[in-house]
Amino acid sequence: MHVQWIWLVLTLILLLPPLPLSASLRKFLRSRRNVTASVSSLLCIWQNWVDLLRAGAGVYLLTEYAVQTDPGVKGAGTEALMLEATILVVVLLFQTVRFGQGPRLVAPVFYLCGFTLVLAGYAAGGFAIFTGWLFAIGGKNPAYQLPIMGVALGMAGGLLDFNLRLVVAFGLIFLPLFLAFMTRLPLAFVAREPVAMTA
Repeated sequence: MHVQWIWLVLTLILLLPPLPLSASLRKFLRSRRNVTASVSSLLCIWQNWVDLLRAGAGVYLLTEYAVQTDPGVKGAGTEALMLEATILVVVLLFQTVRFGQGPRLVAPVFYLCGFTLVLAGYAAGGFAIFTGWLFAIGGKNPAYQLPIMGVALGMAGGLLDFNLRLVVAFGLIFLPLFLAFMTRLPLAFVAREPVAMTA
């Protein structure tokens, strides 16, 4: 296994720092009304779309350029995958756990869509993302997206191509949900605050 440090630094620049949020978005993250955020309120925030693109690009750089393996060395692929998984867990924690007036957890929905599409493969990852959003839109609740995407990815892996990268992608999807369960903190969404209707 060989680490290309220039590519790794570029990968971390893409993946590591969460995007800055406006004061109104930060306030809405702490609001109780955030748990009832609509799917459309997530789709109209530019930070979410940038998270999708930078997560996909970052995983691609990490797996294709930053960490390279010698096919002739036994176990090199597994060793490289362990390093990649460790890096992805760390950057995902930075994306999920936020501080400021106490800790809070942010559901990195778009960020994990970028991870899943590249890490799990375009067929299995695309199916999982599509299914997750289908349930979120149909159920009018973005909280459905991550768990359904994880379940769909597991199903796709069994039907299409089960591999260790898919297992890593599966674990990453459920990491924020596990953190929320263990800390009993709600997962907040980066979403636009609903406009109050006036009579």
